[in-house]
Amino acid sequence: MNNPAASWSPEKAQALAYAWGERQVWAATSRQKKAEIFSWKFRVLVLTIAGALLATVSKELTGIPDSTPWIIGIVGGGMIALATYFGKEILSPGQERLWIRARSLAETLKAEIFLFRAGAAPYDGPDPATRLMERVRKLLSTVTDVPSATLSPEGRREGLPEGPLSVEEYIKDRLDTQIEEYYRPRAQQYDQLMKRWRNFNLFLGALATVLGVLGKWTGAWVAVITTITTSVAAYLYANRYQYLIISYQTTARQLEFLKHQWTIMGAPELDPEKRNRFLQDCEEAISIETSAWMAKGTEKSSG
Repeated sequence: MNNPAASWSPEKAQALAYAWGERQVWAATSRQKKAEIFSWKFRVLVLTIAGALLATVSKELTGIPDSTPWIIGIVGGGMIALATYFGKEILSPGQERLWIRARSLAETLKAEIFLFRAGAAPYDGPDPATRLMERVRKLLSTVTDVPSATLSPEGRREGLPEGPLSVEEYIKDRLDTQIEEYYRPRAQQYDQLMKRWRNFNLFLGALATVLGVLGKWTGAWVAVITTITTSVAAYLYANRYQYLIISYQTTARQLEFLKHQWTIMGAPELDPEKRNRFLQDCEEAISIETSAWMAKGTEKSSG
C-alpha cells in the first residue's frame, strides 16, 4: 500500500475509534496504578525515616522523668511497623505486575494504531479494519484478570486521531513526540531527582562523619543515618530511576538515528518495502524499550 490516504473507509474510522478507546482505558488504568504505587512507596519511605528518628530521640531522652520518651518511642515504633505493613500488603509484587501489564497493553495498542494509520504491515493488505479489530481482541484477552479504569464515552474518544498518516506525519506525530515530549524530558527529570537524593545522602553521611570526629555523635544516631541512607537507596532502586534514565536516552538516540537514516535514504515514501521496514523498525525500537522495562519490573517484583 503506497499511499494510505488513498482509501480511508468508514470501517477503518470505526476500527480506529474502537482501538483508541481501549488504548485510553488501559492508559488511564496504568496511570492510576502507577500513581497509587509511587505515592505509597514515598509514604513508606517517610514513615521509615520518621520512625527511625523518633525511636532514637526516645532513647536519647531516657533521663527525662516523665513519659515523653516512652510516648515518642511508641510513636516511632508504630511508624516503622506501619511502613513494614504497607510495604508488604499495599506494595506487593502482584500490584506492580498489574500496573506493568496495563502499561504494556496501552503501549502495544498505541503502536498498533500508528501502524494501522500509516498503512504498514500487517495493515497494508486487504481488510485492515478487520485485522485491527482482531488484534485488539487478542490483546484484550491477555488482561481479563486485570481490573481496568472506567471511562466515559467522551474519555474514550479524547485525543482520537483522525485518518491515515504519511511517513512524514508519522515522524512528526510518533517519533518527534516520543523523543521530545517523553523520552528526553523523563530522562532529565529522573536524572535531576537522582542527583537530589544522592546529594541528600552525601550530606547526611558527611554530617555523621564530622560530628563523629568531634565526638558529638552516638552509636544510635549513626544507626539512624545508616537507616535513612539505606532507605533512600532502596527507594531509588525500587523505582528503577537509573535504569530508566539509560533506557530512555538509548531509545531516543535510536529513534533519532532511524529518522535521519530515512532522510539520508531520500525518504522513499513510494517504496512499499522500505516504507514498511522503516515504520516497523521505529515501532520495534519503542517496543524493545517497553519490553525491557517490563522485564526489569517483573524481575524486581519477583525478587
